[in-house]
Amino acid sequence: MNNKKKILLTEEILPPGLDLLRHRDDVELIVAENTDEQTLIDLAEDVHAIAVRMAKITAPLINAAPQLEIVSRHGVGCDNIDIDAMNARGLPVAIGAGANDKSVAESALMLMLATSRRLIEQDKALREGRYAERNALSGNDCFGRHVLVIGFGRTGKSTARVCKGIGMNVTVSDIALDSKAVEALGVDAVSDWRKILPTVDFVTVHVPLTNQTKHMIAEKELADLPQGAIVINCARGGVINEKHLCESLDKGHIAAAGLDVFESEPPPVDYYLFDRPDVILTPHTAGTSRQALNDMSRMTMQNILDHFDGALRPDCIFNGAALANR
Repeated sequence: MNNKKKILLTEEILPPGLDLLRHRDDVELIVAENTDEQTLIDLAEDVHAIAVRMAKITAPLINAAPQLEIVSRHGVGCDNIDIDAMNARGLPVAIGAGANDKSVAESALMLMLATSRRLIEQDKALREGRYAERNALSGNDCFGRHVLVIGFGRTGKSTARVCKGIGMNVTVSDIALDSKAVEALGVDAVSDWRKILPTVDFVTVHVPLTNQTKHMIAEKELADLPQGAIVINCARGGVINEKHLCESLDKGHIAAAGLDVFESEPPPVDYYLFDRPDVILTPHTAGTSRQALNDMSRMTMQNILDHFDGALRPDCIFNGAALANR
């Protein structure tokens, strides 16, 4: 009789997570050939855990797995997982807490520097023989400028830290502010970030996509920013209304934007932001440095094994509050 716990892996991950499984004789790994819902449903009947990157973990899939104990996300965002369906069954969704926050923070800062100093425009001009235009393409320093960090979880804290490290004036905001971290980092904090929009040079968002955060930055918020402000998004595409952002850029009110995430992913080949010199885009890679991918791979499987062993860290449970209130 096979008493091994079965783990369904929806997509490939780097070796560190797989190496953890090789040291266990009580688990069995099942690797999906593709991420089609029906393919996953067909494999789910006797699995105890699902390890997922970007595949959709839908309610039908969750309900097709009667022995399911946990879904472990390769990352921290969970908008590809039906959290309500997991909550209904009292099942935890684990995340790679702390695995990629530094990578995202570095990317956010990179986009601030690149947009403010007009890096892509300068690179293009030089390659096209337009060296003489260099003075016309001068940008602005980040040192001494005011950045608003919306969301003060792990990624927000890391972003505030690196911004502070290059001499920026940092204000953070969160629905549940960590006052000890605010003091330790030496940053300012506000409960209502909208009130200080007229005073900031940069806005960078680090919140999950929920009904409450969808389009939290839209026409009014963009208009309240001072002319020349820069908007950065390394969180989730739907947090910023891209149409309104584009309109503000067209008016010359917002100076530039750096986006790693989009309302539709992947964006279409004729995406209306592709041809804009005032927007720098990256393909949802802010949190995927090689170091972060290794750490996320490891944590994805470690969280599953910890759950099987009754030792899953509470800070790695995305839906912990909902489960506690059942």
